[in-house]
Amino acid sequence: LTYSVTDSEGNMNSLVRLVNIVDTTGPIMTLNGSSVVTHEAGSTYNDAGASALDLVDGSVNVLINGSVNSNLVGQYTLTYTSTDTVGNSSSLIRVVNVVDTTAPEMSLNGDVEVTLEAGSEYVELGANAVDLNENLIVSISGSVNNLVPGQYVLTYSVTDSEGNMNSLVRLVNIVDTT
Repeated sequence: LTYSVTDSEGNMNSLVRLVNIVDTTGPIMTLNGSSVVTHEAGSTYNDAGASALDLVDGSVNVLINGSVNSNLVGQYTLTYTSTDTVGNSSSLIRVVNVVDTTAPEMSLNGDVEVTLEAGSEYVELGANAVDLNENLIVSISGSVNNLVPGQYVLTYSVTDSEGNMNSLVRLVNIVDTT
């Protein structure tokens, strides 16, 4: 900037001021969605992302560091970073908590209701259970007395490592028709 002055006699004088414009401010970042997310294990995680706007450069790219294993219960940190053309950067963090609140899936081997003639051998077929990355053991409660007619209830139960439970019931009818 140049400042000049002239008096009534025509004498002139001037001064120069140098103004340096510098950019020392990083981009302004915004998370899309919440900064803390709870996500059910076993389902695909789709991140909402982030955006960045720089006062000089306008919209700037956002890089993401980190990942979420949606099949493994735990806490994951995603870091979003943006840098303007002169090297100023900003960052934000999102925490993703992968949780398992879903009971294991179960299926009976064989029929839900079985009818046997008294004295015939009852063969236990068991049940299967499936959950995230877990080998589950199904427990059976109840018993069948194949010599005494009546209805017997067998309960098949399983609990995963997160404490989610499921159970199924099989009815065994012992009849005497002979």
